[in-house]
Amino acid sequence: MDMSPQNSTYEIKTSRTGKKIPVVDGVHLHSTYDPARESEGLIARHVSTLKKKKFILFMGLGFGYHINDAIKILKEHHGSDYKIYIIEPNNDVAKDCLRLNFINNPSVRILAGKTINDLFNDKIFIDFLLNSPGIIAHPSSFNLHSKYFKTFLQYKAENTLKAIIENLKTEEIKKFFAKYPEDMEFNDLIYKKLLKEKNNSDQFAYLLLTLEYMTRSSKTHEEKDSI
Repeated sequence: MDMSPQNSTYEIKTSRTGKKIPVVDGVHLHSTYDPARESEGLIARHVSTLKKKKFILFMGLGFGYHINDAIKILKEHHGSDYKIYIIEPNNDVAKDCLRLNFINNPSVRILAGKTINDLFNDKIFIDFLLNSPGIIAHPSSFNLHSKYFKTFLQYKAENTLKAIIENLKTEEIKKFFAKYPEDMEFNDLIYKKLLKEKNNSDQFAYLLLTLEYMTRSSKTHEEKDSI
């Protein structure tokens, strides 16, 4: 799922107030008149989120004017105990934002030019998402890369054996999965293959079937309890 758009046209312009503006595919990522005032207005609409949440995920970096405004509020309400992650599809935008020193903060991490699968294979990022961060979209960036960001928000992990094998570290389990077609989905392996193979002596097959049975039994009890 390679959706990191890196074949875009890119340039930097200057607003009437002297602020630098990244322009991607002809789209100005900040106001051509006053980017600072624009970012203040954006963050003002999310003050309640910034007060309640100390973990914030931004979709879209631009040159970070909105990020710095958010940092001021986070510091005011959380001190130094906050963390910001920013997903920016365009590598050039992120590189110039850092080169021009628009963002210089150890509590901020920028994930630039990543595919959707890259993001969800990043353990540190996943740990961050488990904290249920507040999510704020940078409007012009989100609109420019709407397909990318919508795919991120609707992400469903690949369930094929090939995808599973790529993320496994135990060689014995890799060898077990490698016996089956790589485009087979995990659920098909359980329900259409292993459950039909009587007297399957493979220890991993037995383990998978046992786990499947325990999971199914647990769900059945939960459903009965909820009735």
